[in-house]
Amino acid sequence: MNRYFMGNFSEKRASEDGYITHLSEKYQKNSFLPLFLRGFSPNIAVLASGDANELASAKGFGCVHEMLSIFEENKGETVLIRHSEGNVLCEVFGVHFVPLQRLLNDKKIHEEIKSMEEEIDWMEGKVSEYMNVFSYGMKDMKEEKILKENERDLEKTYENPENMEQSLEISSAFHFYCRLLASFPPSVHESFSHPIACVFAISSHSSKPLESLQHLQLHPPMLPYIDFSYLPACLFLHDDSHDLEKSLQVFETIKQTFGIHSYLIRLSPSDQSLDKSQEAYIRVPKDPWNLSFDTTKDEFYALSQKDVSAIRTFVKELISRSIIPAMEQSIDLWNEQVAASRRGIAGKLLNVSKRYFSTGTARNQSSFYNNSNYNIKTLSYDLSSPEARLRKLADYAFMLRDWKFAQSIYELLKKDFLNDKAWKYYAGVQEMLALCSLFPSYTTKIKVETIDSMLNASLYSYLSESSSPFFALRSVIFASELMFLQSNEAKNNAAKWLIKILETGILGNTINALLIERISYCFGTIRSYGLLSYGSRRKKAALWKILATEAWLTLGKKKLAQQSFLQAMSVYQDTQWNEINAFTATLHDQIYT
Repeated sequence: MNRYFMGNFSEKRASEDGYITHLSEKYQKNSFLPLFLRGFSPNIAVLASGDANELASAKGFGCVHEMLSIFEENKGETVLIRHSEGNVLCEVFGVHFVPLQRLLNDKKIHEEIKSMEEEIDWMEGKVSEYMNVFSYGMKDMKEEKILKENERDLEKTYENPENMEQSLEISSAFHFYCRLLASFPPSVHESFSHPIACVFAISSHSSKPLESLQHLQLHPPMLPYIDFSYLPACLFLHDDSHDLEKSLQVFETIKQTFGIHSYLIRLSPSDQSLDKSQEAYIRVPKDPWNLSFDTTKDEFYALSQKDVSAIRTFVKELISRSIIPAMEQSIDLWNEQVAASRRGIAGKLLNVSKRYFSTGTARNQSSFYNNSNYNIKTLSYDLSSPEARLRKLADYAFMLRDWKFAQSIYELLKKDFLNDKAWKYYAGVQEMLALCSLFPSYTTKIKVETIDSMLNASLYSYLSESSSPFFALRSVIFASELMFLQSNEAKNNAAKWLIKILETGILGNTINALLIERISYCFGTIRSYGLLSYGSRRKKAALWKILATEAWLTLGKKKLAQQSFLQAMSVYQDTQWNEINAFTATLHDQIYT
């Protein structure tokens, strides 16, 4: 019997003129989906002059990049995006601002990226530190009342076997882990972390603004696999302590010289004393996406309402006037120049010739001899190759949430990457095919076996052929979270894939414990039906809670161990299973002694 996932993450609603699709708010309120969408948002590099960074510093920020990052989520703004099947209104569409320095072709940058991708101990350290800070924060705020209420809730859980909720600390830590996975490093096989545009920022403090902008644009080369043809955007920061008329004249010259993608932000006087108690100033919370753990600093920036409005307007206009149109134009161009020909007869004949008229010996030499654009020495495709362009086309469509069109391009690339033995590229398209299938903007049915096949290929190729455990974890964790949002069968499959990740043995103890908790949660939320509660996975959920108890004890976290233990015992307190009774008795002694 065929089994299916129901992919109904959004509902279509026609507008008055019948051509606009509106993404439903129903799924945007889910905690994982905004994170997922934000993780695959367009990247915008930022490079600022010294005077611009000093102006941002006067506002309490470390630099211009940090100032813009606070507003990159673009909350409360709706954007219109042109898809392959019509226009779509997206209520939540943000970007990522990244320092250009992180993308430069520097040996240190190369080593850092390689370490992030191949060595995942850093994630273990970050999650462990996060949990320690979380626990410290709870105690520091003297929230003993909350802790006692949590204990009472746990006692209720003991009485109510149907309640298998996660604690605040565990759910928060798992969400943080997903955020780490969503902050993926730049990679040769995908373009999600490559800049769509670069914002070059100067300020009214500059004595030679045009020369300063020209100098910024002559920055050192970026990583060799990042296309230099990004969209340049100019940002002029006006300090209101300066002459506004003079700044407007300078800005007009900038627009005439550098084009329409030029923007002006008026900021309140930098020499004005900052009184946080004044009503004219509002407190802007620091963005947790920046993963800062410094608890000694103020958790808020203080900005005037005028500053906040000006920066938000800039981000909104940058997205709607520059980023989205540029991406749409690139999609149209690459689709016409590359994808259209590949879908035709000529493209199919080319694939056949590459497959059958290139020998195995040739494939072991170089891309010149094997009739392939894949270079086995650099393990990459040239940026101008059809394969690289198609991958970028699919990624752009994915970032603009045109899942169906992106899926068709990934499918087009799959055989090419397999034939060329470009394993990391192959793993990447299998991952994206799974994510497209699990998160479409249209209602569809997807066989469980199809998703499993995609994830198996992705996991094996990332781990065994590419030594990329970071991306292997991202593919499985993200896919399982999307499965979790669907049917009982999908939740069961989500747990299965999390178990598969545990079996790889690549996780540290803290993340291992979090995934065990997540597996229990997946099983615990599967709905039963009928008088006999048919289909319930309550006992499986309790068994994994026992394993979680052991995992937390290994880490010395007795509070979390106690929570998991009480939830497990709500199911196993009257069991006749001798082995379970003996094991839980041992755990009980370790917790309460």
